[in-house]
Amino acid sequence: YDLLVEVGVLLPENATDDERSRHYGSEAEMEAWKTYTKLGTDMTIGRGLYAIQLRHWIQAYAAQNKTIPLLVLNSQELKEDTENTYRRVLDFLDLPHLLPKEFKEHHKREYDRIDPMSNG
Repeated sequence: YDLLVEVGVLLPENATDDERSRHYGSEAEMEAWKTYTKLGTDMTIGRGLYAIQLRHWIQAYAAQNKTIPLLVLNSQELKEDTENTYRRVLDFLDLPHLLPKEFKEHHKREYDRIDPMSNG
């Protein structure tokens, strides 16, 4: 977390809502993200900042005057309502609704809780 604030990817906790709305999606945020990723760090919190990563894709397409067909799924929805989430994916991809007889959980594993304020 501290490194993300230090390089400017995230704003400090005391930042105002106005500062946050101006920063997120800005060129400064994008440059800070590039700096962060060049550090070669593999911290859990950085990898989990999907909104920033999605903004990069969206802005890259927008720069080419293209729209990006994008379906963002919540992993909790996939876990709790697998069939309907799967149907949303099929609809998005314009595929027929060929469903398995049942949706089984695979590779289920318990993980130790990670402190979101730690560096990994």
